[in-house]
Amino acid sequence: MKVSVIGVGAVGGFIATKLQHHTSNSVQLVVKPNSPILLDPHLHLNNGEQPVSVSFENVTADLQDVDGDVIFMTTKSTSNLDIFRALSHLQHKTFILLQNGIGAESQLARYVDKTNTIIGAISHIKVSFDREHHRVNCHNQLFNCVYADASGDSSPDVLEPLLSHIFDDVQKKENIFAARFPKLMVSISCNAASLLFDACMHQLYQRKECRELILALSHEVITVAAKFGVTLSIEDIENILQLFEAPQYQGVYFSMKEDHDKGLALEVDGIYRSFIDLSRQVKVQVPETKKVLERLLQLNTRLSCST
Repeated sequence: MKVSVIGVGAVGGFIATKLQHHTSNSVQLVVKPNSPILLDPHLHLNNGEQPVSVSFENVTADLQDVDGDVIFMTTKSTSNLDIFRALSHLQHKTFILLQNGIGAESQLARYVDKTNTIIGAISHIKVSFDREHHRVNCHNQLFNCVYADASGDSSPDVLEPLLSHIFDDVQKKENIFAARFPKLMVSISCNAASLLFDACMHQLYQRKECRELILALSHEVITVAAKFGVTLSIEDIENILQLFEAPQYQGVYFSMKEDHDKGLALEVDGIYRSFIDLSRQVKVQVPETKKVLERLLQLNTRLSCST
């Protein structure tokens, strides 16, 4: 079986390295045109155990060359529409969208052929990518994957063995909302606190202003999720915050803070606007999320003006 990984950063690099090292699948890396991986097709994984180094024979920067039977999409949601349009020629593929936010699966379905299967997936793994040395660094051992079919029917006999080579804990949910809402609560609340208060993950639990914002935003996600049949509790986010007390989270930031510091566009549409759209559908007010979105849009505008 052929596997393509679109977006070889932290998560994509983790997936590609694990598959190349542990399976006989043909793994294709799909990178940006200026990626140094094109000239040096090696990746290294530091997961707290024995370091792993692998090389790849199939590396491309042309989306027209994507040839995997299974296609992992681990790019930032800010580039989704351009990528979705470029993949519209593909048929009989299985797309796995392992991204932040909610709603990308339905967007992809509007562009690609109906013969394709589209899957939404999340993981609580925290990884970073050292671009200079092509090294993926793992900051926790939460190697889980929760997924659901969004369009078409995936084959558990094919998909779950593949995912199990990458993740230690693989769970399939009944629908895309059940798969995405738990991670969305973390993405909405912790990304905002990390960026707006310049706080690393370790500080999110310790600092009062961070905790207050995280809990206020989480309450709104919990209320909206319930309307879609997904049960979440405030204890869920509090348990995650307690995990951040561990020393390995010192100096480690959520992705939106990292993107801002790198001068990259923020994933406000995929995470915040999509959630607000869902809240309107079920007639739930989310004033705290809207306030945060306004502040993030101001930062994003300043970011665009300075680049």
